[in-house]
Amino acid sequence: MRAAAFWLSMVLACGAGGAAGASCHAVGVVDGQQGISLRGIEDLVLDEPRSRLILSVHDRDAETDPSRRAANGLFEVPLSAFDTADTVAARALVRSVDDITLRPHGIDLRANPDGSADLLVINHRVHRVAVDAAGRPGTAVERFRIAADGTLTHRSTIARRDLCPANDLSWSGPEEAIVSLDRLACSGWRRAVELALSQDHGALVRLDLVTGEMTRVAGDLPFPNGVAVADNHVAVALTRGARIEYRAPQGGALLSTVALPGGPDNISLGADGDLIVAVHPSLFAYALYLSPYAFWVRDAPTRILRVSGGACETLVDDPDGTGISGASVAVVAGDRIIAGAAFDAGLMVCDLPLRGAPCEP
Repeated sequence: MRAAAFWLSMVLACGAGGAAGASCHAVGVVDGQQGISLRGIEDLVLDEPRSRLILSVHDRDAETDPSRRAANGLFEVPLSAFDTADTVAARALVRSVDDITLRPHGIDLRANPDGSADLLVINHRVHRVAVDAAGRPGTAVERFRIAADGTLTHRSTIARRDLCPANDLSWSGPEEAIVSLDRLACSGWRRAVELALSQDHGALVRLDLVTGEMTRVAGDLPFPNGVAVADNHVAVALTRGARIEYRAPQGGALLSTVALPGGPDNISLGADGDLIVAVHPSLFAYALYLSPYAFWVRDAPTRILRVSGGACETLVDDPDGTGISGASVAVVAGDRIIAGAAFDAGLMVCDLPLRGAPCEP
């Protein structure tokens, strides 16, 4: 699995510098039931009314290593666990849907007036495959209801073979979501050509959560990754484009762009509507970290940015990847920044600085 990610990263453009100081430390996360270290916390959301984080966990390396013990699914960690512990126990919320192991990718939470919430999850039931051996769609969007007491109930599944390149998603209405498709093809020679030629075939699509109908919002994007919907725009992270684009929620017209010092991954909305963005400062360094051949490279740099009003500031700069390697997501929880990574274990917890350093794209 790392080999595929390595070749993907090799064709992405590299980012530049920038620095900011922050007090950070690594926190181990283990499955509280099985005692397995959680690797691949690719995305996470803050469930503020219940004072917890919900973690999207998929150990992709385990897909090609049958001897590796992996814990996949949705997990929860109370925010209070980060007060003193260097290792925290996570409780499994969902491990499978319809007896198929949950392989979650992007997730998004939407609060309801009655105190409940709805959670959307991209589920690569067969990782990055359009259809499984029986011809069923390999990727689905799962919908869960979170009761006021935190209990999850599965509500629906929308499975489509053209969702196989789905990366992230964001609620755009009570019954619809905007989904990023980071490329066109998922496997075979078409995927190889697309990656080798760095073709900009990514797209944003609108998914009807009742009918399953999917319509294109914007196309020809350079590896669209994280996505966040606000009242008057859709923000999308373009990893290969090293920028955030703001687009109209209806029609997808380009409104503005913000250049970034590196390739952005996932986006989280801050309390004031600003964007908290995990960035790979150098996609070449990230590719070496993922490479099965560059065995001497143990870590990848991490950078956390805040984007607001067209301006960008660096909150965390970890050029050696000592806190976490190649962070793919970060959220602000109170006076902390908490980050996860698609290929590293555990989380990174940082003090939230009062001000960050201006970005230098």
